[in-house]
Amino acid sequence: MNFLITLHDTLEMEYCTAELRTLASRGSVVLTERVDRVHGADGATLIEIPIMGTFVVEDGRISRYACCNTDSPIQARFPRHQH
Repeated sequence: MNFLITLHDTLEMEYCTAELRTLASRGSVVLTERVDRVHGADGATLIEIPIMGTFVVEDGRISRYACCNTDSPIQARFPRHQH
């Protein structure tokens, strides 16, 4: 929740959306490729963030989740934003 509050405060994010581009799995490991979009109060897209995610499913629940973005434009466009 703190991360979302920071996004709201530093990027003026009102809401965000995620477009799932690729989904692959093998056994209990699932890989996702997506694009997260941060939107302002007027609905305009403020920034697009390409994300690669990995999670592990055990007993029907996500037991581990990690995501990364090596090409994130957040720091360049919004220097006040701190991860």
